[in-house]
Amino acid sequence: GLNNLASSLGLLCSCLLVSFAMDFDDLDEAEATLGPTPDALREALMKQQEPGNLPGARAHPKPAGVSFGARCTQKVLYLHGPGSNEGMARRQVEAVFKNVPWEAEFKIFDWHFFIGNINQKLEEIHADPAVQEVFKSFGNKCGDTHDGYMSYMFMFGESHNDETWLGCSAREKCKAGKMPDSSAFHEVMEEFAQFLATTGPYDGLCGFDMGACLAFEAARLAQEYVEHHSYRLRYPVVFK
Repeated sequence: GLNNLASSLGLLCSCLLVSFAMDFDDLDEAEATLGPTPDALREALMKQQEPGNLPGARAHPKPAGVSFGARCTQKVLYLHGPGSNEGMARRQVEAVFKNVPWEAEFKIFDWHFFIGNINQKLEEIHADPAVQEVFKSFGNKCGDTHDGYMSYMFMFGESHNDETWLGCSAREKCKAGKMPDSSAFHEVMEEFAQFLATTGPYDGLCGFDMGACLAFEAARLAQEYVEHHSYRLRYPVVFK
């Protein structure tokens, strides 16, 4: 009986080994049908970042040096969304980056802020009453409401297909019932260029929402070696 049992167990083990071997072979074949591995894809993508391998690409004109912040930290400039201010922006970056391991343990970021100059009232820029209640404490008491919610540009026709971003002077024309004749993007980027020239260089440029559009445009202008944008930042971070 014991001999039969031993023979049966040996046969069972042999079958299991064969079965496992066939499973692994099938797995290899299945993986092969998926195409390149993640590592191979990453290597190919990294090669495409080389200016010589990507038509129209060019090397990013980074500033000389690294870690421009206090105590050799990363000096990062934050560009906020519409209807914000430095207090709100500071809370945003603290919330977004608080769980990044290096930031949580070593505080690697030295945050700076570029604040818009279009002042709007709370209900003008934040329509949701629940949002207004949260943001109220960050504004300035102004009669029955609060102001101090800053934007880089005034959003004429907000959330419509013809939405246009306007500067301070065009905003006043809109209030007077006159149609705007130009957008504010170039105007704001000129102001931003002067800001970079006097306060830079920065390790990073971090933008949210409207600020992300400015950060993306600033990175493009840097790539094209536009004055005051090139050699002012090492990397951009944008999110929505």
